[in-house]
Amino acid sequence: MAQVKLSIIIPVYNERNSIEEIVRRVEKADTGKVAKEIIIVDDCSTDGSRDVIKKMKGNHKKIFLEKNGGKGAALKAGINAATGDLIIFQDADLEYDPSDYKKLMQPILERKAAITFGSRFEGTKFVPFGKARTMHPLHWIGNSGCRCRADCVLSSRVRKTKRSRINRCGSP
Repeated sequence: MAQVKLSIIIPVYNERNSIEEIVRRVEKADTGKVAKEIIIVDDCSTDGSRDVIKKMKGNHKKIFLEKNGGKGAALKAGINAATGDLIIFQDADLEYDPSDYKKLMQPILERKAAITFGSRFEGTKFVPFGKARTMHPLHWIGNSGCRCRADCVLSSRVRKTKRSRINRCGSP
């Protein structure tokens, strides 16, 4: 069996202060025997992110969009450039932890799932208002809606894996 390759797409828009750190963390992330391909897509940043990316050393694919098209356009450009068997979207703002990659890939590699989703909200008590608010109510509604749509489209139940913040759904 050929080695599995993971394409990690990092859409960037005005992330001058965090892009080098997230790329360092992605490079350092343990993916086991899965090879990594890092694709950095700058969505016409105006804060100097583009210059930082151009100066970065390493074997990364770097894509510079001519005009700002939004995160979706950056992800699409990254997908078009990807050569991996699996794809992970890694935001450049340090919100998602690259150390979760193995947990995200495991159900797919074990053929227990066709797709996995990570959630920064999973395991967090929902407090909609006040100083202790954990997330905006619209985020909770959006997450619930995404989970419901995935259930309907994939004719399965999105569920949590044991001892992990990672969700998985679907089967191959």
